[in-house]
Amino acid sequence: MSLRNYTLAMLLCMICASCRPKMNPNVVTYSVPEGAVKCVGGDYIIRNRGPEAWKVFRVESVVLISRLSPITADASRFMEELHLVPGNTMPKEYGKVHLIVTVFHREYATEAQAIAAINTNALGDSMEGVCRDVSYFATSNSRVVKTERMP
Repeated sequence: MSLRNYTLAMLLCMICASCRPKMNPNVVTYSVPEGAVKCVGGDYIIRNRGPEAWKVFRVESVVLISRLSPITADASRFMEELHLVPGNTMPKEYGKVHLIVTVFHREYATEAQAIAAINTNALGDSMEGVCRDVSYFATSNSRVVKTERMP
């Protein structure tokens, strides 16, 4: 069983059993900011960019960004700056939830057309591996579209 499937199964068990996980006090958790969409890898996000301009994104991963510094002269090995730099000088993006998304080039005139394209897998050309702060997808102009996931 993959780690993702195991995690989903554990979450489902906790929800069904109405129990709360016991959190290790040394584990750091991260939250999606208020006003941003809540999504997981495999979800689609449709985002309104203006009149008759709905754009489709597929969420590949939910990630954190950490800056690396070389620790060898030839830059073949790196260490997280987190361990080298005092906390007050960390990049402003550190610790924020980001999404790795596939951006589909086509735009749609309506939300319904964008959803239909997702459901029929007619999204066209795309660019993979784009990183966006989750706040880019505000609930005021973005919707999450859940699709059937393969086991």
